[in-house]
Amino acid sequence: MKVAPSAYYARKKRPPSARSLNDARLDERLQALHADNLGVYGARKSWKAYNRAWPQEPVARCTIERRMRVLGLAGVPNARTVRTTRPAPAHATPGDRLERDFTAPAPDRRWVADITYVSTWTGFVYVAFVMA
Repeated sequence: MKVAPSAYYARKKRPPSARSLNDARLDERLQALHADNLGVYGARKSWKAYNRAWPQEPVARCTIERRMRVLGLAGVPNARTVRTTRPAPAHATPGDRLERDFTAPAPDRRWVADITYVSTWTGFVYVAFVMA
């Protein structure tokens, strides 16, 4: 690449641009804001929170998006409803053998079981309960 030495040294002496100085200040505030909100805010909520916290220096949403992308900050995605069970036909349902009477005449005579799911950050975890 052909670059004149004078251009190289002129670029090296030049002070930082106003945008880079503003981005550095914005980055510090944005990282603190993201940490204060436990890292769950995405660009839209971070933008609103930033402008509430510093109303004298409003920032455009695209600027917040750009800086969050550069810093590697992201929020938690919206919870999507997941269909965890699919109903079986009515004739395949087992009957109620206890007839809703859960009292047992002696230990280990009647067992009741259930299965459910718990939502976590990484997905769903299925939990089974058995009561004797």
